[in-house]
Amino acid sequence: MKISDIYKRLLNGEKFKGVRDINPERLPVKNPADLVGSSPIMQKMAKKHSKNLKLNNKKYPL
Repeated sequence: MKISDIYKRLLNGEKFKGVRDINPERLPVKNPADLVGSSPIMQKMAKKHSKNLKLNNKKYPL
């Protein structure tokens, strides 16, 4: 899908889900690091701001 198609849908009044609408408990992700990819900077940010990653640091080291 092209960005112009998404923009047209937005102009027509279609609502899109935001990040806050996503339930993190229902994501099909085994390793939380998969959410941020292999970027060390993103992994450090996720580790800093995520309670879940702090609690499970031994289980999923970043």
